[in-house]
Amino acid sequence: MVGVIKNKIVLLIIDVVVILLCLAGLYLISIKADLPFNTSTTGSYHIIYKVLDTEDAFAVGDTISSIEGYSFGGWEEVEVYLDGKNIDDIISVELVKNGIPKQFYVKLVNYYTLFDLIMIVIVGFVYITMAIFVRIKAPDNISAAMFHLASLGLGIVIIINEGNYVVPPLGYGYANRIIWLFAYNLMPVFFISLTTSLTGKPIPGSKKLVSLLYLVAVINAIVLSYLFLISTLGGNTDQIENYVWYYNSIFRIFLIACIVTAIIICIRAYRLSKTLQERKKLKWLLLGFLSVHSAL
Repeated sequence: MVGVIKNKIVLLIIDVVVILLCLAGLYLISIKADLPFNTSTTGSYHIIYKVLDTEDAFAVGDTISSIEGYSFGGWEEVEVYLDGKNIDDIISVELVKNGIPKQFYVKLVNYYTLFDLIMIVIVGFVYITMAIFVRIKAPDNISAAMFHLASLGLGIVIIINEGNYVVPPLGYGYANRIIWLFAYNLMPVFFISLTTSLTGKPIPGSKKLVSLLYLVAVINAIVLSYLFLISTLGGNTDQIENYVWYYNSIFRIFLIACIVTAIIICIRAYRLSKTLQERKKLKWLLLGFLSVHSAL
């Protein structure tokens, strides 16, 4: 493993592939569709709290009871469903206006504004650029190699994100979502590996712990990918609820566990550090790790 992540040719190929994936993912989020109004979820209902100026059939306070005949338990489920639609598609929406159910047809709009996309590109490619810069400056340093992988993973998570998955060619959007799920699960473990590589003295049991976290990350990504595929490819919208539940519960617990693990390792390493330089590295690493995960 160490030999692979320190191989210059392998790392160069990884850099090129990541950049190409991010450019492709950027296109997919640029065509991500959304409803022409914003809603807040109350129980199994979605209440409109903001309407675009171009829409006059809807009003703040109207309640969405179903979308194309499907009832969704939360906005995340609606988002996954709409990711399978295209901008300007016409879909049916059942609203409850003044206690009376009515059906309307709406045209989907862009999910992200141009400003949103510019910010995503800037932030995402800052991490990718830092990853490449550190790799070039310290090609033989194991900590630099781990920082390289962690920052690349973070760039993928930020830029690829959850975009349109039905755009041609067939399978392109689905593969993009699966890559994003794997990157999102593995990225925090890369940061933990980086933390352990900066401790100077090996922490007892840290290698086994990191290996276990990698295993859990891969299992999480496989389960999420499976739930995503069966809920979108087969048109089984009931499975979207399972996908969102696993993402918001099991996966989030895993992320919290990674954050706690990183904090414990950093504190222990800080106590064992003998130089001011090592302590500064650990402080900045922990601060960056926490700020990134709070933003995501």
